[in-house]
Amino acid sequence: MNFTVKSIVLLVLVFAANITAAAEKSSEQILFQYDKVSCYRIPAVASSNRGHLLVAAEHRFGTPNKMAKTTDTSSKIGLIRRCSDDGRIDIVVRSSDDDGESWSEVKTAVSHKRFLGDGYTIAAAGNPTLVALREDGNYLMVFSVARSKSTGNSAACLPAKKMPAACKGGITDVSLWQSKTVDSGNTWSEPSKIEFSGLNPRTRPGPGHGLVVDNRVVVPVFGGLIISDDEGKTWKNGAQDPLEKNLSSSESNVALMDKGRIYWSARVQKSHAMRMESKGQGVSSRISAISEDGGVTFVHPKVEKRFDMPLIQSGVVSINGGRELVLSYPRLLKSRQYSISDRQDQHRNNLILSRLSDIKCGSPGAGLQLQSGSAGYSDLASLSDGRIGILMEAGLNEKWSSNPIGYITSIKWTKVSPSKLKAGELESDCVSSEGTK
Repeated sequence: MNFTVKSIVLLVLVFAANITAAAEKSSEQILFQYDKVSCYRIPAVASSNRGHLLVAAEHRFGTPNKMAKTTDTSSKIGLIRRCSDDGRIDIVVRSSDDDGESWSEVKTAVSHKRFLGDGYTIAAAGNPTLVALREDGNYLMVFSVARSKSTGNSAACLPAKKMPAACKGGITDVSLWQSKTVDSGNTWSEPSKIEFSGLNPRTRPGPGHGLVVDNRVVVPVFGGLIISDDEGKTWKNGAQDPLEKNLSSSESNVALMDKGRIYWSARVQKSHAMRMESKGQGVSSRISAISEDGGVTFVHPKVEKRFDMPLIQSGVVSINGGRELVLSYPRLLKSRQYSISDRQDQHRNNLILSRLSDIKCGSPGAGLQLQSGSAGYSDLASLSDGRIGILMEAGLNEKWSSNPIGYITSIKWTKVSPSKLKAGELESDCVSSEGTK
């Protein structure tokens, strides 16, 4: 058999590409996995940029009354009930000192039992949002607590809403809390309630990660940002949702851009998205804005129609010195036209990384698919070797990957080089953030 030099080189390149692809696939790790009594959801990750990482997730056990009706805990309905958004929820963490190659054991950072008593019978600690305060293992975690003096703590029982009969007169109290670790998540301070002067509707953070910008802690919340200039001793409201006074946005995340700018990306409330659709303003799943003053105000608000995604939380991180962004989200099929009513859980599939080279005018590049099956929430972090770390809800195995709710079975970790992400194009009729067309 005769081989030319050209054919030999081609074979070597193909072989090397296959090895690289296999290595990247094998680097995927399962950090949290469901069992017969609980599940894990809502991933968060923060990086100190020196190889140290801290990840967090909600550890869900369901409500006692719902679980009492579940005779088969291994069934799909049993998994759904113990993985509900309400009920008994702790926050757990794991840490890494080598850019996510190896991880510590799972530890409970915040127990829901801490918030019982004084008449409260059920509590959930959730929406973990992590901030790397310094590069020496100091992290801040902001989270919400939803508790009730009745049998349930559902969001349907918030006092601002008309409560259904299932609430049985019980009101869900939601508040914002924080805790710190100085030893990379091994131990945590006693949680303290975050207090604000005046009206504060921001009772749910992130989930995901916050930032430190010029010694100021900036944390994304539903409807905007909160900021602290003393590492969490005192807090004040920062930038507010720029498009609606009635908080059209919910879950949000942030990335630090060049020149100290902060990119804020938020999930649109379903009711707001439906109003836009009914007025013929198109279908959008997200809004975004930029802060140029350390999180105090927003400029350049944008109804995002660039991302083909369902109504869901999204991860975001900057690359290339803060000049470009990378977002993670489940991608909708471009062959279909989706209404807002379509953009629900059954379309949470095909998690991708999407590169946005220009914030104002850029279209996202062709996404790099990370999960071909069922996928949900995610968060991103910059690693010390230049790669991007991805913490994502995804189907545990092939069986669950083909199930619409399979993403609640595990939280996985993997890493990707930004060089594998294709850049998008500039819109021809828009002046870019660099001042050129």
